[in-house]
Amino acid sequence: MARIQINALRVATVIGVYAVERTAPQIIQVDLSFDVDTSRAETQDTLSDTVDYAAVANTVREVASASSFQLVEALGQAILASVQSTFSVTQLTITLTKFGCIPSADGVSITLTQR
Repeated sequence: MARIQINALRVATVIGVYAVERTAPQIIQVDLSFDVDTSRAETQDTLSDTVDYAAVANTVREVASASSFQLVEALGQAILASVQSTFSVTQLTITLTKFGCIPSADGVSITLTQR
């Protein structure tokens, strides 16, 4: 078993409660980690024996670009559901960071975990 991590993936999405936030897509940072059985990949050295992390990243981008949630929590849950239904992963954790929503803070993050 191995943990694959995708770090600091930037995706564009319409997100926010306030009207000014919903006028154009914003950049959200996504950090995603998931457990996957890599025992065959470790000896066979073939992509089909593991999870294609580029495909996972594309799924995250697709969900984000097609959505228009008010809350980061809802976007995170939609991404979790899509990744889990598409790929053979376990212990999936996602952290989403929204920038510029609180003055004097780099951003606000939420972490969701699904087993």
